[in-house]
Amino acid sequence: ECEAMVAGMETDAADHLRLPDEAALDLYCRRVAGSVGAMSVRIFGEPRAETWGLALGHTFQLTNILRDVDEDATRDRVYIPLSVLAKAGIPDGPADAIVSHPAFAGICKELAGRAVGGFFRAEAELPRYDIEALRPARVMMWGYRRILDHMLRRGWSGARPRARMTRAEKFRMAVFAVTGK
Repeated sequence: ECEAMVAGMETDAADHLRLPDEAALDLYCRRVAGSVGAMSVRIFGEPRAETWGLALGHTFQLTNILRDVDEDATRDRVYIPLSVLAKAGIPDGPADAIVSHPAFAGICKELAGRAVGGFFRAEAELPRYDIEALRPARVMMWGYRRILDHMLRRGWSGARPRARMTRAEKFRMAVFAVTGK
């Protein structure tokens, strides 16, 4: 898992980033976030939840990709696969042109739907495991879901200010971390 994480960081370190297809996106998510999920559930004391941690890490990374599309574009990074862009009629080119293309919003909406599905699956599978041991993961899941919800309300067309939790949400998250409720 550590080697996978390093491989994911190496991908992020590139000066220019384009992923060719969905398989490359899945591999990237597996490396950069799935590895963290797989290691974390073991550290939390619930090694049976490794598959759950891998899937949740993937969902977290999709959320990160959506949150950071404009910031990543300033660094010439686009994590949406070229094959997906091509299907939408978006040619490869400068990252800022890709993320400002009118069809890009539809791609983000579809990717957000995958993330929503990932959160639903994680919630549905959670009772199979020791939920108290997985409290740190549940706290993170709660926070990431709030960020995704903010993006869903904001939408993907026009300005996309970075989604953040409100102070009240951060407070609620802290209470959840301490009490588990």
